[in-house]
Amino acid sequence: MGSLYELKFRENNAKEILCETRLSQDQVASFRNAVIDDFYFQMYYDDDLPLWGFIGKSEEQTWMPNEEKIKYYLFKHVRFDVLYNDNQVIEISAFSDPDYTVDITEDVDMDVTFTYSVFWNATSALFETRMDRYSRAALHAINQKIHWFSFINSVVITLLLMALLTVFFMRHLKNDLRKCSSGDEEEEKEIGWKHIHGDAFSCPQNMSLFCAVLGTGTQLLTL
Repeated sequence: MGSLYELKFRENNAKEILCETRLSQDQVASFRNAVIDDFYFQMYYDDDLPLWGFIGKSEEQTWMPNEEKIKYYLFKHVRFDVLYNDNQVIEISAFSDPDYTVDITEDVDMDVTFTYSVFWNATSALFETRMDRYSRAALHAINQKIHWFSFINSVVITLLLMALLTVFFMRHLKNDLRKCSSGDEEEEKEIGWKHIHGDAFSCPQNMSLFCAVLGTGTQLLTL
């Protein structure tokens, strides 16, 4: 796994010490902020099988009126459940054990012992289909709901913008038509948005000189 965890093939381990360390106040605060933000760890087994797990939990203490309303705990123990078929690993999962926690609500130095356990179980699943669970997770109902929400949100915003532009365009067009209908028919005037036609397609002054300077300048820049 490329870490301190040792998962020997088909060898169960009920409890193994990962490390013993002393957390400083800053480290405790960092872990607490990670728990508040629902952070989780992610690792990979030998052949890139991913596994995840939360690093802590929070509990609301409603029965303690004179103390903190919310307590934050750091998980100290991780359980690995591994499924194998013959000599191939099919699936691996990591679970943070809620029975092994340490209170990190307050910023105090503390000694923590991190442990883990490993349990191997046989399965009839084929090695070729082991990645199907991750494909199914990508098509989970929650993810589909989020995708549909994003799609509908984009469509609604697009329709609102189109409606707003249509209202502005029709308003200006209506004003121009009203001015044209009430003006002198013998005197043709271009008003409002019609000026764009004359500005976009009118020839510049000294057109020959302009073309010569522009062409020569382009050649000099490309040399």
